[in-house]
Amino acid sequence: MLIRINATPTGPLSVIPRFPSANLAILEGYNGIGKTLATRILQVCTGTMPYGLDSAAWKSLREGLGGIEVKVTGLQGAESVVWVADSADWVAADGPVPRTDWFKSITVDGVPSTLDEVRRLIAVIRLAGDEDLTETFASQAETLADTVQRWAERYTNAEHGPLKQLEDMTGVADDLLSGARISEYSALVSRAEFAERDLIEKQDAVSRIEGRQRLINEVVGLGRRLSDLRDKAPGLQRAINEVDQEIRERQSELEHAQHEVMSLATQAGRTEALESELKNAEKTLKRNKGKLEDAWNRAATTAAKLEVEADAEVAQRLLEELRKEERRLVELQREQNKAPAMVDLLSALTGRLADAGSLGLDDQIAVDDQDNGLQLSVSQTRAGMMRRRGYFEQRPPSPEARELLRELEDVERRKADVETLQEILREAERFDRRVGDNQERVRRALQRGAGGEIGEALERATDRRFKCDQALRDLAVRRAALVQRLGPSASGATTEVLMQQFARGLEALGVPEVRLEAESMNVESQLQNAETALALATSTARDCQKEVTDGSVRIHETVSSVQNDERLTWLRDALLARRDLSGDVGALHGDLVAAAGLVNEVIERLGSHRNQLGAVERALRGIARHLRGQTPDAFEYVDRIQAWLATQFSNWFNDPRVRRELLKSADEGEAVTVDLGTQRVAWSEESRQRSRPLEAFSSGEQAFAYTRARLALLEDTVASAKNRLIVLDEFGAFISHHLLQGLLEYLKDWSSDRESDRVLLILPLSTDYSQLAETAVGVRAQQYRSFAKGVEEHGYITRTIVQ
Repeated sequence: MLIRINATPTGPLSVIPRFPSANLAILEGYNGIGKTLATRILQVCTGTMPYGLDSAAWKSLREGLGGIEVKVTGLQGAESVVWVADSADWVAADGPVPRTDWFKSITVDGVPSTLDEVRRLIAVIRLAGDEDLTETFASQAETLADTVQRWAERYTNAEHGPLKQLEDMTGVADDLLSGARISEYSALVSRAEFAERDLIEKQDAVSRIEGRQRLINEVVGLGRRLSDLRDKAPGLQRAINEVDQEIRERQSELEHAQHEVMSLATQAGRTEALESELKNAEKTLKRNKGKLEDAWNRAATTAAKLEVEADAEVAQRLLEELRKEERRLVELQREQNKAPAMVDLLSALTGRLADAGSLGLDDQIAVDDQDNGLQLSVSQTRAGMMRRRGYFEQRPPSPEARELLRELEDVERRKADVETLQEILREAERFDRRVGDNQERVRRALQRGAGGEIGEALERATDRRFKCDQALRDLAVRRAALVQRLGPSASGATTEVLMQQFARGLEALGVPEVRLEAESMNVESQLQNAETALALATSTARDCQKEVTDGSVRIHETVSSVQNDERLTWLRDALLARRDLSGDVGALHGDLVAAAGLVNEVIERLGSHRNQLGAVERALRGIARHLRGQTPDAFEYVDRIQAWLATQFSNWFNDPRVRRELLKSADEGEAVTVDLGTQRVAWSEESRQRSRPLEAFSSGEQAFAYTRARLALLEDTVASAKNRLIVLDEFGAFISHHLLQGLLEYLKDWSSDRESDRVLLILPLSTDYSQLAETAVGVRAQQYRSFAKGVEEHGYITRTIVQ
């Protein structure tokens, strides 16, 4: 590794231009020629900050160095590295320093490069002979802090880097899950279930009040019937009695006419065959007369119930009015409630979609809403429509709709009664025609074989008989209508019976008769309030169910997005890889809740990673400040990292080479421990515990041991670069000549074991080589003269120990 430095200082600075290319070399020179400064420049070029940013030495270097070009050749992993810079550009800013932008150019084999790439290729380590063990440990902590800072800049930069990429990925997932309001779905379902229970309670309340209202109406009806019975019964009963009297009179006339007909028929002297024919005709007439009377009685009863006459034209007019009213109510019902139409529509559509499923089309896209990013398959669409149809089918009607329904049911009952009346009237008409035909048959049977005066008399008697029959039928119809109007009394319900029923009704209601009207008004008010509450509960339940439906749609959309968004592959693989989009929404919601929890955990861990790296860096620098006797400016992680460093430094003290140089009397096999809090080293000596402050190891006689110790530390601290330059500086004042020879022997062994390391020992010039040349002979004299010439020309010389 050959290093050349071309510097043109603008101030009173000197920089030696060349470091030797040797595995182990010594550089001796006058003070002030730039030996140490050259090392500092190389540290900056390889990414290490050798000064404090606010130090006077750094300011002097930055202002006085000027333009430089540094070139290193003979490397492992590259032919050459060249830096071109101007120290005026070395201005500190946020983030670690040095930085790539401090240099006009950095090239590796002619290719532009960065400081991070250079760090992996070259490392320059300066070991100062004037540093004690405490400073060595503090420097180690600072070096680790610089490493953590570089990691943070590379991996956790808020603008770019791997952590930012991970945060962007989790941010996409967080935005998706937050936008879908996944956490709200459980609350929506709970609210919908509560609203459904409340709706059922309100429906039950309305049913209970309606039941009480029906009971009140029945009791009121009983009271009215009692009143009607008391008021109308005498008049109606008299009318019935009068009709009964007239019926008896007509019946007597009919019997007289019948007797006369039979007497005249006997006088006519008819044959046995004629008698048989007459008997059959009479029998048929009697049967049809019975049916006719029954039909008219039923018609009268039904007409009385409808409060109309038992007349075909009257019935038809009433039917047309009821149909018109029915159409009006149905239209009002349709305007108020679209649910039946929606049920019909959804039923038709789900049927068609089921047919499509039987053709193997379930996985085909049926809904493609590109504006809202929604896609639903045939099976998903069918499932959604079936749920919606179930919602409409279960949705209770509003109070207004129920009132319309009651009116419509009343109209339909009346219409059914009118249609029944019409059918009875048509039946009566048929029997009336049959009776007429039967009467004519009887008339012919009576007249056959009879002539003269007997025939004429028989004709007149037969007419009187038929007229009596007709009068009796009319009277029967009148009586049936009166009986219907009279009601219970006519069917055997006496005043006493109605009074008992009325009393039982009052008892069931729990109110006296005098409060019946007030209770009816109170129940009516309760019913209005209950129906209002039911309408509100219905609206609330409907709204809650819509929110649940919307939430279900959002869940399906979110799962679909997770399935299809390439940025969410990690989340899909973690939780949703095998989830069926048409699956149960509750299971999908559970998966998304787990996904949201995972995303939040990842976001928190990523954020804490950045904070933790910063805290670790601050802790390391705080420990370094503490070791240097300054106030630490960090608290988080200090204890744990200090304990970890203490373990590392304890391991270093337990290295056999270090124990031999620093703790020769320590018991073999017993561990040496370091406490950075108290800055003491503890060990066992002759089975007794001993300890010593770190600063007590700082004697000049042991500088050799420090050097060996610090070199041993390099194996753990700067082992990643392919090429290392280790500069041992400021050692002349601390290492005596005999220890220097021992150190060189140790460095020879070090170099031979590490082919990629170059070691340079910098010493102050303490020998007059011109004088030595005068007293030496042969090759040694020639060597001394060469050294003397180099000192005279350059102010320093280099000696290669291991090539």
